[in-house]
Amino acid sequence: MLIDTHCHLNFKAFKKDLDEVIVRAKESGVAKIIIPGAKIDSSRRAVEIAGKYDGIYAAVGTHPHHAGEDLDTDTLVLLTRDKKTVAVGEIGLDHHRYKNYPELTDREKDNQVTLFIEQLKIAERFNLPVIIHCRAAQEQLLKTLNNFLKKGRQVRGVFHCFEGTADYLDRVLELDFYIGFDGNITYPENKSLAGLVKRVPQNRLL
Repeated sequence: MLIDTHCHLNFKAFKKDLDEVIVRAKESGVAKIIIPGAKIDSSRRAVEIAGKYDGIYAAVGTHPHHAGEDLDTDTLVLLTRDKKTVAVGEIGLDHHRYKNYPELTDREKDNQVTLFIEQLKIAERFNLPVIIHCRAAQEQLLKTLNNFLKKGRQVRGVFHCFEGTADYLDRVLELDFYIGFDGNITYPENKSLAGLVKRVPQNRLL
């Protein structure tokens, strides 16, 4: 049985042929799919889709790109309570400098940390795993996560679309998180990243 743990069926690209996409996935052996949210509206859409289809589940959360916007905690908690919600995500830190966008300010980075912590608290409150997005912010994210855990809090989950060194991977595994590799391991410039797949125990690899 195959489970797609990160499939954005809530994106507009799937609006016209969602039924067909889900049918094809099941015919290909994908028995279950988890749809992550990126902000409140896409999280709500994930829950709506999950409610209509067997084997489809939702993750709800706000992506770091939307840090600095007002977090609608009440709505996020409401979506988290839904019976088809199985995770909080995708959440985390993203300090990558995207083309045509300025470098993040210290305040914007702090906003991402604040948003990340607030959503870790929600995940802990409802005993749900987290789907972590981290790009160009590995040390800051791990520091934030470790500080959260040192306070006696408990949270688990997956580092989605993993990027980083072997040492960083080992430190994430020590926290008992799962590791998700994605299309980025196929890029010619990422040979070292592809090599890390063998370093992850099979029972921790997504």
